[in-house]
Amino acid sequence: MKNRPFHLTLFGLLFLMSSISYAQTGSDSALIPKSITRSMPAVDESTGNRNLNYARLSRDKEIEVSKLVTLYQQTAQSDKNRVRQQIIVALYELFELNVKKREAEIKSLEAELEDVQRGLEFRKMNRDKIIEKRLVELLGG
Repeated sequence: MKNRPFHLTLFGLLFLMSSISYAQTGSDSALIPKSITRSMPAVDESTGNRNLNYARLSRDKEIEVSKLVTLYQQTAQSDKNRVRQQIIVALYELFELNVKKREAEIKSLEAELEDVQRGLEFRKMNRDKIIEKRLVELLGG
């Protein structure tokens, strides 16, 4: 089974820090997008390249966030709130994309687990045949 470590990216940390400040102030609750998942780009789940699609989309969204942060730092004080709202929307989209990626990964792991369980049941049902075949292999007969 593949080892799948969880990595907290710089953008993940940025999102966690920003969500903590929202929870403390409560002033930006109106900025939370209501239909964030509807605005997400479609991912072709019929192909085996599901994780590559999510990785590409996630990378593109992280680049967008990075550009928005740079824009925020260079923007006049009067326009910072508008750019900040764009960053918030992009972070929510990135979060949802990562959630969908993890859900797809779970679905894939569940399918793999079902295959392993079926294989195990098959081996249990054919235990005598499997042991006899192995005995013939070992004894050369």
